[in-house]
Amino acid sequence: MKKIRFVKDIAVDYWVSRYDEMDTRTFHRGTVVEYAALEKLDATHANIHFENNDLAVDVPTSAFESVR
Repeated sequence: MKKIRFVKDIAVDYWVSRYDEMDTRTFHRGTVVEYAALEKLDATHANIHFENNDLAVDVPTSAFESVR
């Protein structure tokens, strides 16, 4: 499993697969999350796919960094 850490507070659209609906999720600076796949949309945004099939949509790539 790969990990990223958020470097600033950010609120993004978040697909909650369990409820089959879109919501807003806030990630706070310093939060580390594990993800299944990172889908780059362009040079500045990405979708973050999680193991439970949830999806963070159109996240600015400046808001997170890789964790080793």
